[in-house]
Amino acid sequence: MVRVAICYWGMTRSIRLVHHAHKNQIFDIFKNNNIDYDVYIHTWKTAKNMVWGVSWDVPNDYNEYKLLNPTHYEIDNQDEFLNTVNFSDYFKKELYDTYGDHPDYEWRPELIRNMICALESQKRVTQICIDSQKKYDFMLYIRPDVDIYTPFLLEWLELVKPGEIALTNESYRHFEGYNDKFALMRFADCQLYANRLDGLKSYRDTKGRIVAEKYLKYIIEKNFSNVHFINMTVRLIRPK
Repeated sequence: MVRVAICYWGMTRSIRLVHHAHKNQIFDIFKNNNIDYDVYIHTWKTAKNMVWGVSWDVPNDYNEYKLLNPTHYEIDNQDEFLNTVNFSDYFKKELYDTYGDHPDYEWRPELIRNMICALESQKRVTQICIDSQKKYDFMLYIRPDVDIYTPFLLEWLELVKPGEIALTNESYRHFEGYNDKFALMRFADCQLYANRLDGLKSYRDTKGRIVAEKYLKYIIEKNFSNVHFINMTVRLIRPK
């Protein structure tokens, strides 16, 4: 029997709007085809609800994660984590003050901050899964705040070989690199993908400006032999 670990990371603020799609397009397909799966969630609790650095007046519901019926759920304090981060390792304020958001110099600081929190959450949920000591064949990463418009195709499990990865084929959403809303890989390769925060400081020192999609493409090209762009359509849904 094929076994899949489904990992959700980051803010869970739209689950109540999208959980039916996750159930219909992924969970039920796995159940109906005898694919064993577990659901892992890591998320943050925050003092302020921010979207792209702007205050959001919809309060977070820290119980809506239950709609995904996770095998394991963990929530940590985001502000405590950020207090451990030396932001100047990733962002050069003097460049931003001079040039603003410029492809040759710096990205927006609030987006870098969001990226760091997202990568740490993805790293933590991966470690939670590994620490369970359960054996899986595949790791499937999905943002908890996306709607899913296309069903998961079982052929993708045959398509992705060791050292390979599958991403959505929505190229216009990859921006300067690759988008991370959906990713499928062999379980043995998951830390090469999910622990990429560990190399972010070195990337800033040697490659310059950090952008989430650009950095993800760098990591994938470094660690994976092939990328499959599959017909999986997802859309980010903001809370209402």
